[in-house]
Amino acid sequence: MLYYNLFIFLFALLYSIVFVIIVLLSKKGKFERYISLVSKVYKGFDTKSSSGILKGAAWAFVDGIITAVIVLSLYLLFK
Repeated sequence: MLYYNLFIFLFALLYSIVFVIIVLLSKKGKFERYISLVSKVYKGFDTKSSSGILKGAAWAFVDGIITAVIVLSLYLLFK
């Protein structure tokens, strides 16, 4: 069970880190459509302020937890 929890935590952390990297790349004009979509879904997310980016990273972490639980459930179902 500990490995499953560790997997979920690391997956969510990686999800959040990748999200922050994408946000930083969006300041150079890339991923504009992705950022506009995410800003509609993640409440409080804004690329113009650091607190908005942190709120987006927190939402991405929660999103990563949900995704990891789904992936792990599918893995255990087919194992």
